[in-house]
Amino acid sequence: MASPITYVDYCTGVVQATAVMFTSFYALDYLHPIGGAFDRFMKKQTNKSGSPLSEEEIRAKRSQLYIKIVSMAHCLYTSYQFFHVISKCPEFYELFSRIILNLDKDAITSKEMLDKIWFTSHDSIYHATQVLLGFFLYELTIVHKWEHYSRVMILHHVLPLIFIPVAAVERRGHWILNMLLTHEMSTPFLCIKGILDTFKVKKNNPIYSLNGLLLTFTFLGIRCGGAIGMLSAVLYDPSYWKDPIIAFLLPSVLAPPFFNVFWGFKLIRGIINILLGKKKEKKVDNKKE
Repeated sequence: MASPITYVDYCTGVVQATAVMFTSFYALDYLHPIGGAFDRFMKKQTNKSGSPLSEEEIRAKRSQLYIKIVSMAHCLYTSYQFFHVISKCPEFYELFSRIILNLDKDAITSKEMLDKIWFTSHDSIYHATQVLLGFFLYELTIVHKWEHYSRVMILHHVLPLIFIPVAAVERRGHWILNMLLTHEMSTPFLCIKGILDTFKVKKNNPIYSLNGLLLTFTFLGIRCGGAIGMLSAVLYDPSYWKDPIIAFLLPSVLAPPFFNVFWGFKLIRGIINILLGKKKEKKVDNKKE
């Protein structure tokens, strides 16, 4: 079936989504709607050397706050798009239910199901992935404002910009593209963690703990757990890789699990450090008593 969208049309949609997010961030950063309260709070804080925060440091933290707010809005919308797409496409819902939720071996090894994975397409995926890529492109344009710069994160943003447009326009692996949207479901909790850290909320605060649990569940359960069924199905029958488009797209399918394993280990290490920190605090309190 011929694609109803051209590369020019698809990329135009990506640029439009980028422009919306770029404008939203700079509008928030310029207008600074929570200016007075935020600035007063930050002027009472100190940096790592113990000195009061400079105006430049306060401005950097302000930018980080609005970056997280835009990121949260994008991720919530992208998560909604995942459910919207599977509600519109019964084949996608069937694949999600049998392969991801139930790890149905018969589905994973079924030619009918594998054909649906690679060749079933749905027009709703165009807008959903344009918004996703628009966010990645927007973040690359403000890389100089990132709080934590890393080559892994750059690679995580660049690879989808290469592979997803081809998959979308050539109508290959639309179900896989929709599954990639689920990876954004954990990001709002990561943003909330950053906001809580900005406002110096203690790690033993119930809100901080609850957010940590939700981050852990969505990251390990959805991002990492969802990859098990998807990879099992994608790698089951290499004969599909003879299709040049599918062969080209394989890196985009295999890369996300590696990124998630890398960040998953860091997440688990952070949880262990928090738990160990709580134990140390309890020991100190017991000694004081």
